Parts: sequence; C-alpha cells; structure tokens
Amino acid sequence: MIQREESRTLFLVPSAKPGGGNRVAFALAGMLARDQQVSVLYPAGSAPAAYDAGRADSAAVGIKAGGRIVQAINTLALFARLILTRGRYDAVISTGPTMAPFLALVPGPQVYNFVQADDYTLFDGHPALRSGLLNGLYRLSVLISNCYKNIGFIFNSGFSHARFLERSHRHGIPRLIVHPGLDHEVFHPGAGQGRDGTVRIGFMARPQPGKGLPDFMAAIGLMTEQLRNRIAVTVMALGPLDVPPPCLRWTVVRPGGDRAIASIMAGSDIFVSSSWREGFGLPAMEAMACGCAVVTSDNGGCREYARHQANCLMYPPGDSAQLARCIGRLVDDAGLRRRLSAGGIRTASAFTWQRSRGQLLRALGRA
Repeated sequence: MIQREESRTLFLVPSAKPGGGNRVAFALAGMLARDQQVSVLYPAGSAPAAYDAGRADSAAVGIKAGGRIVQAINTLALFARLILTRGRYDAVISTGPTMAPFLALVPGPQVYNFVQADDYTLFDGHPALRSGLLNGLYRLSVLISNCYKNIGFIFNSGFSHARFLERSHRHGIPRLIVHPGLDHEVFHPGAGQGRDGTVRIGFMARPQPGKGLPDFMAAIGLMTEQLRNRIAVTVMALGPLDVPPPCLRWTVVRPGGDRAIASIMAGSDIFVSSSWREGFGLPAMEAMACGCAVVTSDNGGCREYARHQANCLMYPPGDSAQLARCIGRLVDDAGLRRRLSAGGIRTASAFTWQRSRGQLLRALGRA
C-alpha cells in the first residue's frame, strides 16, 4: 500500500450500527485507504460494529454501553480527542446530523459535513424525539450547523443539496456530490425467479414512520384477494418491528449483512421502496443490481438514478392506492418486469465505489 504523508483523512461517523449513511462512510474510508492514510472514529455503543473499514484504521471512542446519555458523552469524548490530535489529519469528513453541531470546534482548512439526507426532517415521528421540545431543539441544532462558515459541505445527491439550501437560506454552497456505490460482487442478478407461478416481492422495513411500512401494508390490503394469492412477500426487518401479515405468504426475516440482503433481493421479482424522503435511496438501487423490477416512491434522492417506466415504476410518496396499482401492473405483466429489470441492471452498473472514490477526491481537491 502506498502511503502519502500529505493525504491523511479522518472520517467521523455517528455509529457503526446498520444504516445507509454509516455504510457509505465506512465504504469510502476503505476505498481511500488503498493508497492513503485513513482513519474512522465513532462513539462507542453496546452493539458490535456492523461495518468494516477495510485497510482504514477504525476505533470506537468512549464507554461500551447503551443509552442516549452514554452516546452523548461518547460523542463529546470523540470531539475532545479530535481537538487534541487535530494536527494529525489534513481532512476531516463527518456525516450524520448528531455530529454536525460539534464541527465548528474542529480547527483546520478542510473540515466537511457530508450531508446524506434532509437532516431537518430526518427524525420526524421518531420515538426518540416524540416530545415537541426535543424535536424543536434538534431542528435548531441542524439549522445552526448548516450555517457554519469554517466548514465545507458534501452531498450524496442533488436532492440533499437542494434541501440544504432551502433550509439554511444560504447561497453559493458548491454542489459537491458524492454518490453511494455498490459492491457488484455482492449485489448481482440471481437465477430462477418466478418459480411455481408465484411473484415474489422484497421489502426493506425500518421502524421510522417515514420509511413507509404502513403504506406498503395498506397497498397489499387494497389488492384483490386473487392478486394477493399470487404474491409472496419477504420483509427484511432492520430494527424492532411488529409486522402483522396482510397476506397469506408473508415472511419476516432479519438479514445478518449485505450478502443476506443481496440473496433475498436476487430471489425476488419485485422490490418495493416506500420511503417518504430519501437522501439517495441505496436499497432500491441495490435491488436494481440484483435484477428486481423496482417500485419506488418519488422520494427525492432516487431521482439520481430512477426513471419511471425505464428502470422502475414511481408513485407519489404516501399514496398507497397508487402503490397498489404499480405492484399490480408488475404482477400481471411479466414482460414489463423483465424490461424494468434489464433497465435497472444497466443503471446500477454505473454506480461503483471506485466511481464514488473519484467523486470524493474531486470534492477534496485531490483529483
């Protein structure tokens, strides 16, 4: 591995638990570490790390215990450590709205907030912020951190950039985009779909209201009994979920990692993404790479790759009736499924972590 003293990069991540933003940060760190010195720091928690930083050094900071108070203490400890050792790094890249308020304390010319969602509304309806006061304080912290003058901003999509400008009322913030990538050795088309005349549907479920699980279940309930009898649904549950089955063949699994997720996607004919808002919407693109015909809400971030009737079917977020009609079209039309599957595979092939690495190096002025 070639070591370049002038390129020492630190990634700050809110945790190593499963989550799209965390995954992207760890993957980018691993890609940069192939020829540069890269480290990843995150507050310690009670759960084991879900992601590997590859050749990058990674470390949890603080007490290994659960609870929001401990998490806050660990975050403060992480930034205290960073301030004391700031001279070791030429660039600091932080992701996650819980980390952003502390970035003003970090000295140096290259400190970046990697924005991967509409952070202002990210926790709307989340159990941890049910209190109006807590949610108000959280939103205030986002607005304040968006206005920091001593840091730069990187975005995962044009949607995230546009929402940032809208919330912050700032002008002249460069549109520096770093897309997520795919590991095509993991996410690739399967074989033998559609056996026994059953159309198999994959769905990734999270407990946050904005991920749209109730919309998907309502859409299944709106289908005719004849249509429901033709489908089998596999729900990939990420987090604590109570999912009563709305149809006969309904299976809930808790996949242990990317390969398990990819196996379910590759064995599905259709994949449904029903989130109200996404900074990018990586699972839908992973499903495209696996050969699924994708139905996705027009959630904002998916516009980076989703094209209605070319590589997916799109519907207005929250519209369960439209979602039911899109699924019904695909169940009834195998030719349409094949056409959208082929379009999705072509689209997904362009998104690689090597491409993402190049985008990040250009954003940092190193390309």
